[in-house]
Amino acid sequence: MKKLFNQSGVIHTLPLLVIIAAVGIISFLLISSTLPLNGLFGRLNPKPASHAAGGSWINVTSNLANMPSECGNLTMLSAIPGSDTIIAGIARQGLWASNNSGTSWSNLGTGAGFAVITNRPSWISYDPLNSAIFWESGIYNGGGVYKTTNGGNTFQQLGNIGHIDFVSVDFTDPNRQTLLAGGHEQSQKVYKSTDGGQTWTNIGVNLPAGTGFSTSPLVINSQTYVVNTDRSWGGGSPGIYRTINGGTSWTKVSSFGPSGPPLLASNGTIYWSVGNSLVKSTDSGLTWTQVGSGLQNVHPIELADGKLVSVGGSTLMISADGGVSWSPIGPTLPYNPPGVIYSLSRKAFFIWNWNCGGFVLPDAVMKFDFDFGSTTPTPTPSSCPKGPLGDINCDGKIDIFDYNILVTNFGQSGSGIPGDLNNNGKVDIFDYNIIVTNFGK
Repeated sequence: MKKLFNQSGVIHTLPLLVIIAAVGIISFLLISSTLPLNGLFGRLNPKPASHAAGGSWINVTSNLANMPSECGNLTMLSAIPGSDTIIAGIARQGLWASNNSGTSWSNLGTGAGFAVITNRPSWISYDPLNSAIFWESGIYNGGGVYKTTNGGNTFQQLGNIGHIDFVSVDFTDPNRQTLLAGGHEQSQKVYKSTDGGQTWTNIGVNLPAGTGFSTSPLVINSQTYVVNTDRSWGGGSPGIYRTINGGTSWTKVSSFGPSGPPLLASNGTIYWSVGNSLVKSTDSGLTWTQVGSGLQNVHPIELADGKLVSVGGSTLMISADGGVSWSPIGPTLPYNPPGVIYSLSRKAFFIWNWNCGGFVLPDAVMKFDFDFGSTTPTPTPSSCPKGPLGDINCDGKIDIFDYNILVTNFGQSGSGIPGDLNNNGKVDIFDYNIIVTNFGK
């Protein structure tokens, strides 16, 4: 029996670069009127809370319980950034949303005359400037990639590819034209679109023959991508491959064979699950190191303060040092979940469970309330003294990572806020204009 691709949703948007043209304050305000300000620009920087196992896991499956489905049934959860809404993916039943922490769930994609999602949902990628725009991928039944621009009221199927584990979008392009999609349990299957998903080309054929499943390609920018080759049950050589020419050729940059979707953290670090540990890259996928131990092989998540959370043997695990060391957090898990998400708005962790039966399990979704509190960010230089104006992280250039820091702190005010490039005591549109003007220097 083929293994279901176990995914976990993101707690916030994939923190990729979005280049906003410096078209003036009025244009910015028009754009920002659609943004989830309380989620993206008003992001909290929580201080560490006690990791004691107070509280308990609560069943919030509600009306999803015993819903007719298939093997995989409840396949994933995802928290919409800047919102109190949680999305559950159910095989053959599409996406379901709850804005009351699971007391009740309602079906998304019910708008008349549009595509109906019937696949086994595997991943959701949110637009970092408007979380009402997101892309869904799924396997087996129906299409492989869908997109919504209205928070899930309606969906459009993108092209004719199917059986997709993961979808990644080039958020450095304001038009969102470049997408990558990884085939489920398939070698040399990395689909690329340069027209927003209308047509696709398999650039995975340029990976070496005999490599493992290329399930989860990640866009760094329009020409730079990384992809895993997971040997899984199908054999094949494991590794991580990288391209800097849009997939025309690939270079093996690691012998580790991670599985599942990668995490692109807010500081630009990439994390990937491999066995009972993680591998990480701090240079856009060029080099990789192994960190941590004692973890389940699931997608790690990032909290708003930069800490990482994953699943351990009997509890959730948390790391404050980039995955090097981990400690238990929360009460004993009710089961061994295939993933975990955290909702900042709901101040709660959510886990899920599935089997190969024909119905959603009665305890498929569980919640644990956990409030990290909030505080102001630790002051660091707003721009590197020795670098060009806008080099917030002092790596000698102005790039995606500087922009991500600025986006994270947008709207905050105080002394030494990272991203306050003109030193006016706040991170605002004028700092955006500086980044756009100097980007690439």
